[in-house]
Amino acid sequence: MFKINLIIIFLLPFSTLSFGNWIKYFNDHNGNTHYYKNLEKKGKNIIFYNMADSIRPNKKGVYCTIDKRIADCKDFSLKYLEYKFFRGPLCIGKPETVPLETIESFGWKKNLPNSTDYMIIKKLCKKIFK
Repeated sequence: MFKINLIIIFLLPFSTLSFGNWIKYFNDHNGNTHYYKNLEKKGKNIIFYNMADSIRPNKKGVYCTIDKRIADCKDFSLKYLEYKFFRGPLCIGKPETVPLETIESFGWKKNLPNSTDYMIIKKLCKKIFK
């Protein structure tokens, strides 16, 4: 019992530190948990990192994604600036990166009012433009 407690005491700070400054802010109906960090204003838009962590991998074996995005606070659309995906939960392990040319080809993505991205952007815009 003492060894288990000792292991927990020593590993807990490392697991907390490795998660960085991500802030949990949304659970969607598919069992994904969304986190954000580095939220900032850029004119009438916001820029932030978004992490979507799944409880099980998708068909391609991806558990977790991290993207950097710029979002329009008027219509809640978004444009990806970076996109990485991971084959381990909580984005642990070596990321696979989507090439910049591919990301740029996506352009601006319009979101439907009931979509997860729409709700996330709306919530963060409200938070930063109080």
